[in-house]
Amino acid sequence: MNEFDLNKIVHEPRATSTGYHFVVARAWRILGEQDKLHSPLAYSAFEFRCAIERTLIEQFALIRDHRLSEAELKLIAFMKGIRKALLRNFQTIERFRRTQIFNRLYSQGAGSPPAIWMSVIDFERLEKLWVRLSEYCHRQLRPDATWQSMGDEWLLRGYQLLNEVESYLWEITTTSHIGWVQPHTMQPEMHQAMQEFVDGLIDQGTLETRLNLMSPIITARVSNERRRNAG
Repeated sequence: MNEFDLNKIVHEPRATSTGYHFVVARAWRILGEQDKLHSPLAYSAFEFRCAIERTLIEQFALIRDHRLSEAELKLIAFMKGIRKALLRNFQTIERFRRTQIFNRLYSQGAGSPPAIWMSVIDFERLEKLWVRLSEYCHRQLRPDATWQSMGDEWLLRGYQLLNEVESYLWEITTTSHIGWVQPHTMQPEMHQAMQEFVDGLIDQGTLETRLNLMSPIITARVSNERRRNAG
């Protein structure tokens, strides 16, 4: 999709991926920012909220290895439900964050190019951005607080917010990569290191040292197993 083609945005069927919502949100932001237009700001805020939701939903689907129950599907249909779903899987948002840090270090140690290193999503930051975007989706609720009465400074802050959201989503979905390492695919030593880090028994520096020491041994072991299986 050409992000500057308003005709396509308006007439083509809507999709549901993070990428779709990001592209459409960015298009509305670009179309309206120069002249500080009202409607493009509102449409962009709505699409960026959808992009945040889809980013978290797609991440959760990877966490669950695409095996979501009916109850989980209903739960993650709402922003508050996504938090509940994460807490059911990780107990705390901090444990979710530490698991993501491990996954990123794991992907780096595997020799992956930087573009597909796994992201560390700041869930609470995305929650706050989502709430702030809501301000520009529902401003017409009271006669004394409309788009017209809020003034130019409020409008300018709206476009600044769009750029902040766009920059962060780009960082976690394009500069890095939404992904997940399933624990059952890890070598026992790696799984133990992950568990100790997530439980707070070791710090990140200790984890990095252990991963650096273990990586060559585990890589050699995997290569030997592949050779034996091939023979």
